[in-house]
This record gives sequence, structure tokens and C-alpha cells, in this order.
Amino acid sequence: MIEQMLQASKEKIEFAYANAVEREVELPVVLVLDVRGDGGSWVAERFTERSKIDEVIRESEMRGTVPVLTFAVSQKQAALLLGELNPEARASLEAMRIPDTQFLAIGITDKDIAGRGFEKP
Repeated sequence: MIEQMLQASKEKIEFAYANAVEREVELPVVLVLDVRGDGGSWVAERFTERSKIDEVIRESEMRGTVPVLTFAVSQKQAALLLGELNPEARASLEAMRIPDTQFLAIGITDKDIAGRGFEKP
């Protein structure tokens, strides 16, 4: 499920990463949030209003797609957020190593958290 969500969100992920680089975010990580469940919506509410999340859900229901929001944050901020959701996820993020030619995207649903590298633009 998460891998499919990450693949389907590739353009959004790359845009969020490029925006983070422009803002000079240190070690950007892109959070890809399925906002139908508690995990993804809890993280999204740290960055946007609940009304925006509800709007994304409504629009996705009309299109028959998964309601996804993306946010790029520093690796440190991602670790703190993930630690609040699941301490094991934080430890996994801190231990994860990806090649210098890639950046990390992390998918969050109500049941799972997983990440993988994407090639830097």
C-alpha cells in the first residue's frame, strides 16, 4: 500500500523536495500522508488546518483516489514527529542510510510507516 502511494505521488514528492531545497531545509525528508486515517491526519494537522485535510478527502472521494498530502521537513523534525507516532519508526529513520544521490520519502497511513529513497533532481 505505501509503496503504491509513494509511486503515485512521485511528482508531489519531487516538488516538495525541490521546495525544501529552495528553503534551505537541512537534510529534507518528504512526508507522504494518507489523511484518511489517524496517523496521516495527525501529522498533517501539524502543518495545515483540518478544513484543508477534509477538502482533500472530499476531492479524492469524488475522483476515487487516495487523499494524500505531502510536506517536506528536516530529518530532525521528521524524527521527532515519527517518534510521537511510533518510537520504533523514529529509531528506524535515524538508522536509515540512503545514497547521497537520493532523498528520503516516508509514507504514513493509519496502519503503517515506511520510507525509501528517491533520486535527487
